[in-house]
Amino acid sequence: MTAVILPFPQRGPWKVELLREGPAFLVRARDHGWLYGSLADALADAQWLAANAGVAIAALTDMPRGEMRQ
Repeated sequence: MTAVILPFPQRGPWKVELLREGPAFLVRARDHGWLYGSLADALADAQWLAANAGVAIAALTDMPRGEMRQ
């Protein structure tokens, strides 16, 4: 039996956080934050930040799961 081990990208000790703040959405990365009026814009920025930093996204919010699939 042979196997190929695929390396996964290293994840940093921090994460991009997506939070709901009243009617707005907040994207936090380390000690920086950006406020958005729409989930779509906040999610797009969170995905860009996470991909470029090589870290995960933590959605720390009470949004229904269906809203996250945009």
